[in-house]
Amino acid sequence: MSTADVRATVLDPNEIEALNLAGVRTLMGARTALEAPLLDVPGKMIHGNYAMAHTLPSIARAIEERVPAEELGRRLKQTSVQMSIGLGGLLFTYVLGRLQRHLDAGWPDGGRVDDDEGAAFVYSWWARAMREYRNDGRLLPGGDARGWPILGDADVKELAGLALERGPVQDTAGARRSIAQLEAFIFMLHADARDGINHHGPYDLGDGRILLVKEHTDIQNLYLPWGPDHRASESRVVLALVLQDVDCRIDFVGGLHIDEDYLSRCVGFEVLVGDDLRSVSEQEWHELAESLGPLNRSLLKHYMGWDERQKVDHGAVQYGNVLRGWMETAGFTEAETRRIVIDPMVAAGERYTDRIVGGDFPPIWDFVGGDYPPVPSIRT
Repeated sequence: MSTADVRATVLDPNEIEALNLAGVRTLMGARTALEAPLLDVPGKMIHGNYAMAHTLPSIARAIEERVPAEELGRRLKQTSVQMSIGLGGLLFTYVLGRLQRHLDAGWPDGGRVDDDEGAAFVYSWWARAMREYRNDGRLLPGGDARGWPILGDADVKELAGLALERGPVQDTAGARRSIAQLEAFIFMLHADARDGINHHGPYDLGDGRILLVKEHTDIQNLYLPWGPDHRASESRVVLALVLQDVDCRIDFVGGLHIDEDYLSRCVGFEVLVGDDLRSVSEQEWHELAESLGPLNRSLLKHYMGWDERQKVDHGAVQYGNVLRGWMETAGFTEAETRRIVIDPMVAAGERYTDRIVGGDFPPIWDFVGGDYPPVPSIRT
């Protein structure tokens, strides 16, 4: 069985890890660069990976005690969970963090970390949730799997009906601008990361039509230290698009691959905003997106004041923030999320900050892009 065809019935932790590592290699291979002029993106990713490797086993166990993984997966099958990118896209940070720790210990030349029990639990727990979350019997997209089918038939019918009732986008240029403004704000708020941008579908409606759902979430951030000072007027914005004769694919971190002219083939759309996901007009949507400009400028000034250490050590809290949707869906309060996720992530990352700032970290990107042996097998 190839890793691209691993089904949700397979719970072997080594196959699950291999599946995620294959996805990471595909994702990184498609990138032209891993640098940003303002922030230390490789450094903050390393920082977040280390923190996740140390803490995700205890976080997953805490969630399991509150809500079994299968129930968590079922609860996540809805429109616009905050940071819903997390279930599919975050596990690879644990995979890379685990690999980083093994490289530190001397692997592949003999050394390794004794983390088998925690790793086995994390991977099987994640797979149990994922097989309830996805509709297609897979753990991740790959091969002939084109995306993230999570909504039930009734929800798809309702969203598509609302979009078709409104009809096509009236101001295509304005729609493109508003999407760009929302996504630029999310990138800026999350320190050069698309954490709050997620897509699911495509859902086949027949007659060459599909429903695509674009989610812009965590725009009223709670956990990033600079987030509460940079909050949008609404908590989230969801676009439900019915598209005619459009081919699209959604990767395992919720990224959309689609023809750039897809809005001209939109035959129906709906805009839902806020905690109550209420419908708003095109004009209200455009005004909300336009209002993010001053927040973007303020965030830019904020980041310009960071020193080299700050450019790295925000990685842990940023990656912890991606777990927000899991925790809220499982019924944890903000205070509990800080205690179980945010504070332990920050503490775990702190031990690595000086090393990363000094450039003393394993050649993880060489491994991801190169011809290296597999990750050390999990001994179960």
